[in-house]
Amino acid sequence: MSINCKRYFLATLVMFSCGGVRADDTPPMDDLTAKATQGDARAQLSLALRYRDGKGVERDDSQAMRWAHLAADAGDADAMDFVGFAFLRGRGVHGDPAVAFGYFNAAAGRCAMAGFNLGQCYFGAQGVGLDIPKAVEVWS
Repeated sequence: MSINCKRYFLATLVMFSCGGVRADDTPPMDDLTAKATQGDARAQLSLALRYRDGKGVERDDSQAMRWAHLAADAGDADAMDFVGFAFLRGRGVHGDPAVAFGYFNAAAGRCAMAGFNLGQCYFGAQGVGLDIPKAVEVWS
């Protein structure tokens, strides 16, 4: 199998292996907000996704980050990946690859997408020094 084929396979596997909550898979907004307000991390992440994507609410990056941070602080690995990616791309927050790296590193063992993003940080020297062997190790 060629290197490009392996990369494509890995990227496809990662896309479909993370817990992957989508905004479309969530309960009605009132129920979701009630659960999120009571501290349900999955509901908080679902709200973050809805605000990020503008699904059923007006798109609002600051609200997306508010809810994602709450879920990440509660230990939700998918939320940590969400927050890390926001810091990596500067979406809703001031971009800071070092902060993104920290979130990806914390979540990598529990969320395949965070592991993929952590490898990307090593591969592209984003928030950490360039370390291609470490990137390949993380991706493996």
